[in-house]
Amino acid sequence: MAEEAVDEAVKVFGLKANSGCVTKEVKLVGSDGWSPNMYIKLVQSFGVETEVAQHLAADYGDRAWTVLSYASPTGLRWPLQGVRLNNSYPYIEAEVHYATQHEYAQTAVDFIARRSRLSFLNAGTALDVLPRVIQLMGDDLNWSTARRREEWVKAREFLVSMGLPPSADVHEELKGVKGKLGDAGPVRNWARWWLSPWHWAKSISGAAAAATVPLAPATSHRSRGLFSIEDLERVKKAFANAETTISRDDVVALMKEMDFGVPGVELDSAWVDNALSNVGVRKDERIGFEQFWQVCVELKTSAVAPSIQATISKPRNRIPVTKSGGGV
Repeated sequence: MAEEAVDEAVKVFGLKANSGCVTKEVKLVGSDGWSPNMYIKLVQSFGVETEVAQHLAADYGDRAWTVLSYASPTGLRWPLQGVRLNNSYPYIEAEVHYATQHEYAQTAVDFIARRSRLSFLNAGTALDVLPRVIQLMGDDLNWSTARRREEWVKAREFLVSMGLPPSADVHEELKGVKGKLGDAGPVRNWARWWLSPWHWAKSISGAAAAATVPLAPATSHRSRGLFSIEDLERVKKAFANAETTISRDDVVALMKEMDFGVPGVELDSAWVDNALSNVGVRKDERIGFEQFWQVCVELKTSAVAPSIQATISKPRNRIPVTKSGGGV
């Protein structure tokens, strides 16, 4: 469509084109680390449902690692993380936080219509999840109680345009949900700000950081996910915000703190360098948040570490057919 529009403009206004259409060669945001099987790594790494992982990989590409950094524990044996907004659809609460922190979502309609597109799929379900969406966005954006109620009224009216029957009295209907829109009190807002992973480095002074209780030591037991909740907290603390990058040495130190490695194999720079090259990162390049998760998964799921490849690749003595039970 874009190509046809530009071609028509060139023809009508007598313009001179310097080249053919280049749009089809431009990568979309999130495509760098995407692959058809990327969702499998999301399941293995974060312990999310397969349907949720497939949705995140398809909609966000390699940005799904960042989305899942906002995921909350479910409290279940499985899935470990990724609380759904509604059981009928794979959208999770972490997407609301990602929308406000990374996609400039400023209203509830922004999320249900312009980020998740849920209102286009099912206006009734969008209405069902609306109170929780407003609660999460309100906590992120420090909305007052009045603003939260205003957001509900505006979103309810918007959903009429998506096929939802009009409310006989929208304000009367609001009374039934206003207790679910979240508390806009100062304690709630302060707690949300304090816990936000992208504000930890800015909000905690050196003295306060020294006084905080250290995280529990990492353990080798990972249940059905590759990373424990403690691991996720460590990574969030290491990155002040989405633009923060760390050096290779910092990567090694952080991974040692997270108890990475294979029994009998030392986690060193050579091992990390191998993982970095596998995800397309140069040795001298600083590592960002999303790249770090990709490196983590590469190390966690790698069947062979560089330091033990030599042992595995040694020639093996052939067993004569006569001693192997016959056959060819």
